[in-house]
Amino acid sequence: IFREVLATSNLPTSVYGLGHSAGANALLNFFPRATDLEWLFLVQPVFSFRESARYNMYKNGFYLDLLDAITKWVIDRERLDEFLRDSRWLDKEYWVEHQLRTKIDAISTKLLLGTFLEDFYLVDYNTAGLLGSWQGRATVFMGERDRWYSPARILEVCRQAQIAPDVVPEATDHFFRSGWSRVWDRVLDSFTAS
Repeated sequence: IFREVLATSNLPTSVYGLGHSAGANALLNFFPRATDLEWLFLVQPVFSFRESARYNMYKNGFYLDLLDAITKWVIDRERLDEFLRDSRWLDKEYWVEHQLRTKIDAISTKLLLGTFLEDFYLVDYNTAGLLGSWQGRATVFMGERDRWYSPARILEVCRQAQIAPDVVPEATDHFFRSGWSRVWDRVLDSFTAS
């Protein structure tokens, strides 16, 4: 659809993509090759939701962050806690063997949370391998501190893709607080350069 819109519209020929966190992941999924966009800007990208959950919830001990965020979609917080306290729920075989989608959906309210968790974390949408096709046409901004996704993993993916990340020391967290002005300066500079 995107290609059809570009072909039949009067839009400028230079289209840029900018995504933060899961938005960066979505951009890489939607544009796996550097064909439709002039340039790709990724800010504190999460290349894998499963890796993010393991890093944030279990390695760094912020398990309750996720639990608190999703509790509003269940009628039994303690039961949900039983299912998710053990990081093995992120392993597809364990998830299926213990019928966690069905069990969590059974305690869900407006959103079938088991189905959502399965689609989001177990399908995973790992985009680390897609970044390499953007070599020479992408900028990856990252902070030095992030409790949601490993900065070391971002560096590793960038190294494999042969893309030098733009490390923004003033970015204080995953949400890039105090770092966005550097991002917008680079983005706007690229518009005026093309």
